[in-house]
Amino acid sequence: MLRCEKTTFTREELLALSSGKPEHCFGPHYAQPGHNPSLKTAPEQCLMHDRIVQLDHTGGPWGYGLVVSEKDLAPDHWYFPCHFKDDPVLAGSLMAEGCVQLMQFFMLDLGLQTHTQDATFQPVHGMSQIVRCRGQVIPSDPMLTYCMEVREIGLDPVPYALADIDILLGDRIVVDFRNLGVQLVEKGSSFRLTQKWFDQNSDRPALRSLQSHNPNPNPAPRTPHPAPIANDQQLWEFALGDVAKCMGPDYEVYANRPVQRNPNRDLQLLSRVQSFSGTRRQFEKPMRIVGEYDVPADAWYFRDNTHPSQMPYSVLMEIALQPCGFISAYSGAMFHYPDLDLHYRNLNGNGTLLADPDLCGKTIVSEITLKSTVASGNTVIQTHDFALYADGEKFYVGDTVFGYFTDEALANQVGLDGGKLVAPEVAGFPENRVIRWNLADFSESWFQAPANRPHQRLATRQLNLLDELHIAPDGGTSRKGYVYGVRMVDPEDWFFPCHFHQDPVMPGSLGVEAILQAMQGFALQQGLADRFQNPRFGWVQERTAWKYRGQILRETRQMQLEIHVTNVQEHLDQTVVTANASLWRDDLRIYEITDLRISLREAAA
Repeated sequence: MLRCEKTTFTREELLALSSGKPEHCFGPHYAQPGHNPSLKTAPEQCLMHDRIVQLDHTGGPWGYGLVVSEKDLAPDHWYFPCHFKDDPVLAGSLMAEGCVQLMQFFMLDLGLQTHTQDATFQPVHGMSQIVRCRGQVIPSDPMLTYCMEVREIGLDPVPYALADIDILLGDRIVVDFRNLGVQLVEKGSSFRLTQKWFDQNSDRPALRSLQSHNPNPNPAPRTPHPAPIANDQQLWEFALGDVAKCMGPDYEVYANRPVQRNPNRDLQLLSRVQSFSGTRRQFEKPMRIVGEYDVPADAWYFRDNTHPSQMPYSVLMEIALQPCGFISAYSGAMFHYPDLDLHYRNLNGNGTLLADPDLCGKTIVSEITLKSTVASGNTVIQTHDFALYADGEKFYVGDTVFGYFTDEALANQVGLDGGKLVAPEVAGFPENRVIRWNLADFSESWFQAPANRPHQRLATRQLNLLDELHIAPDGGTSRKGYVYGVRMVDPEDWFFPCHFHQDPVMPGSLGVEAILQAMQGFALQQGLADRFQNPRFGWVQERTAWKYRGQILRETRQMQLEIHVTNVQEHLDQTVVTANASLWRDDLRIYEITDLRISLREAAA
C-alpha cells in the first residue's frame, strides 16, 4: 500500500480528490496514471469537509485508524434554503454523505486503490447502518466536526473498510453513525461484499496493523529470521520517503534533494534485506547482501500475462537488480561526491536461467555481491554478481554494471552508435512484405485466445508495451524473421512514477519486455503455436545479455524497437525462438539485447 506522512489536510487538498488527483493531496507517489479514474470524492458543491485536522493510522479504540475533520457552516450555504422553506436545517442525508466521503478519503490515503485497476466505491451490500440523530443543525451553527473510528480494514477478496462516525456540534454529538462499510469493486465485476459474506467469514484476515504498509497483500509464508537490516517500512522510505530512515543518519545530507531511489508500488520487488556483510565505504573488498521478495499469488504481472503463473522476464530481472540498487546505496558509493545530485542507472548485464520454477506465492531469495567500485570524474561505476533462489534451488544467475551519473553526463549521452542516428531497418521493407498488427486495441484477434487455448494470445494492460507491430517473416540479418515495434510515449504512463520517485525513467527491463512481446507476436503470426494442444509461452534456460546507453524519459516522443530472429528450433517438448534486438529513444539507439529467447510449449492440464 502507500504511506503519506501528513496528518492534516486543507480544503484545496481535499478538492484534489474530487478531481481524481490523489497525488495533489497525498504526494506524487499516489499518482496512478490510467488506473481507477472513478475513485473520486464528491464535487466541490457537495464536499462536506473543509479540512482534516487529525489522521492517526493506529488511533481509535480498535487501533485501525482515527480521522477527525471539520465542516464550516454559514446561513447562505446552498443546502439550508433547500431543506426546508421557512425551517432550514441541514439534511441528515448530507451528513451521512460526509461520513462516506471521510471513509473514501481514508481508503485513498491508505493506498487501497493500488490493489485495483478500474474500481468504484461501493457500499457493503446488505450491511445495516445504525443512525441515531440527537439534534438538528441550523444555519446559525458555526461548524460540524466528524470523528471516524475505523473498526476493520481488509484486502481480500476486495479492499474494504468498516467504521463508526460521530458528528458533533461543539462537544455535543448530533448524529451517531454506526457500521459504515465501503468497498472497492472493479468495473464489470459482479462480486460484491455483503453482510452475509462477513457473517460467514468471521475469521477473515483483516489487516491488524498498517504501520508497515506492506505492499504485498499475500506474502508467502516464510521461516522466522533475525531482524532484517531493512524491513518493508525502511524499503518504503528508500523508495518514497526519507532515505536516512533506511540507510542511516549519514544520509540526512540528502534531505530535500534528489537522491538514488529503488522502484515503488507496482515495481517494488524487494520485501526485505536480511543481512549485509562487508564494511560500508570500504570498497577494496567485496560486500554482500541477502534479500527476499514475497511473490503475491495475485500480483498484477500474473494477471496481465498470458499465463497466470508465468512471471514476466522483466519482473525476474527487477527482482535480481533491485537488491543491487540497495547494496549500491547502502555501500555509501554516492558519498564519493556528496555535494552532487547523482542519478543511478543500469549499464549492462547478463542473466542465465538455470531452472523454471513456479514462483507464484513463493519467497525468492537474492544473493548479491558488490565486487568493485571505481570513482572518477564525478562518475561512480560498480559491478555486481547476483543469484536468485526459490525453495532452496538456485534458478537465475548473472552479473551487472550500474553507475552514478550527473545531470550533465546523462544530457550528453550519445547512445550505442557514438551519436550517429542509425534508423531501424523497417523503412527498407516493401509494404507487401510487412504484416501490421494494431496493439492499441484489445479487441484485436491477437489479444483474444482461441477456444480451449486460453494462453495463445499476447499480454494485456500493464504488460502491453507496444502500439504497433510490423512483421516481415523473411526479413532480418539471418532472413529468419524481422519485427519492428513502436510505442508513443505518454508522460503519464504507469511506470514513470514507479521508477523512480524524483527521477522518472522507463525501466530497462520493461524495454526488454516490449521486445519479448514483439517476439511473441512473431511466434503467433508464424503459427508456431499450432503444433501444441494448449500452448503457452515460457522461459528458456539460456543466457541473455543486455546493454543500455540511454533511457526512455517522460519527454520522449516514441520508443522504437526491432528484432532480428536468428533461430527457430522445434524440440520434442517446445519450440524456441532466438533473436537479437535494439531499442530506440526517438531516433537514438540506446538498448542492445543479444540471445533473447522465448519458448512455446504445452500448458499443464
